[in-house]
Amino acid sequence: MAVLNGIYNACGVRVYEMPASPEKVKAGIDTLAAGGKITPPRKYFLGSDLYEELENIRANPVQAGPEDYFVPLGSGTAERFF
Repeated sequence: MAVLNGIYNACGVRVYEMPASPEKVKAGIDTLAAGGKITPPRKYFLGSDLYEELENIRANPVQAGPEDYFVPLGSGTAERFF
């Protein structure tokens, strides 16, 4: 991150992804020289929020079957996977 901040401080080009290759920096300089704007990428999906998942589990509990706790998804004639 320090290298990316150093590049930004030196030439005004924000590189958002490693590695910060000379080609990326040159492309950023060209974009800024043409009057464009360097937009940050969309946020990465790093997984669901824990509390959202807990609420989902509470709202949709797993059903237990009568004999061996197996309830098939979809139709009741689904084939067992074990």
